[in-house]
Amino acid sequence: MSRPSRCTDARRRHRVALAATFVTLLAAASCTAALGRDNRDDAGGRAPSTTGAGPSAGSVPATGTVPPATVAPAGTVAPATTTPRTPWRVIVVGDSLLFGAGWYVEQGIAARGGQTVLDHGIIGWTSGQLRPVAEQAIDTVPADILVFEAGSNDVRDSLFYPDPAAALVMAGVERDAVLDYARAAGLCVVTVGVATRIDDRGLISFGPGWNAAGRSAVTVRDGVWVDWQAISADHPEWFVEDGLHHKAAGSAAFGDALAAGAARCAAGRP
Repeated sequence: MSRPSRCTDARRRHRVALAATFVTLLAAASCTAALGRDNRDDAGGRAPSTTGAGPSAGSVPATGTVPPATVAPAGTVAPATTTPRTPWRVIVVGDSLLFGAGWYVEQGIAARGGQTVLDHGIIGWTSGQLRPVAEQAIDTVPADILVFEAGSNDVRDSLFYPDPAAALVMAGVERDAVLDYARAAGLCVVTVGVATRIDDRGLISFGPGWNAAGRSAVTVRDGVWVDWQAISADHPEWFVEDGLHHKAAGSAAFGDALAAGAARCAAGRP
């Protein structure tokens, strides 16, 4: 008999290797199937999933491989499942002070778990001018809280009337109408006082009366009063030369005070 050629030997070795590989794969598949049968539960015929989703621990995917179980490292604790908190929604309407502090208001509200759904500060506007703006916002933007920042322009404009005190009473009627409108829509209300630092706008002469009326109006409506005069009394560095408008630090403090007032509303007005 002739001696096999090198090519014949190579083919023979190749066939042996393929056979061995096939036997190995067949044995692995048999063990995997047996493992799957052993792990099946009695009730549903399927092993419980280790992750709550995807193939179960004992089932065999189409690829013939078993997905590894997810195991937390030793000494670790799985995080608790929590329901995301729904942010309370805030409408903020005001004059130039809000125009300058709006970004700080929004940041302060967000930091406390809320969301500003509208922030509208209009330079030079009074309570009466801002009233339709606030009411339209309440009608069209879903919200839980209204922050109504007005008053300094009401005090300023009262000086053009023969009786400034009577003019401020009428301005207060406009302010109170906004608060009533918000309360009727189910919103908690926040208002803020004016700083009484200088009198060229009547703020020293008539500001305290405006603040007292505003505090009373929001209190009887179960709202929140932000006493900006008390907060800012020891901080002249927050104001520009007119004693009313704010520098950057003053706008930051003013915005944070309004945001804190909104948070008090959200917490039930303690």
